[in-house]
Amino acid sequence: MTAQVRAGTLTELSAMGHLLVDGDRGEICIVSDGEQLFAIDNNCSHMGSQIHRGNISEGNIICPWHRARFELATGKSLDLYAKDVATYEVTVEGDIVLVNPTPR
Repeated sequence: MTAQVRAGTLTELSAMGHLLVDGDRGEICIVSDGEQLFAIDNNCSHMGSQIHRGNISEGNIICPWHRARFELATGKSLDLYAKDVATYEVTVEGDIVLVNPTPR
């Protein structure tokens, strides 16, 4: 099992709206939707836009370029023109946000 890496703090996540960390396959974006934290590939599978610049709505993150939608919990694409993206396990210890850099 790959060791978890520190992504930042809950305070930083709240202030910035996202955290970014390097994973095994590239950059990982950590966001919150309500009380839940999610980690997902930061590059949209459609044309590579940075997902962290998108909006979160109803459990989905929406790519800022062409509006591709991805389920935060599963990485499943809700649009035919984009492929699914990887998700990652996130845990919190105190104020520290940790992510497993290997996709689920």
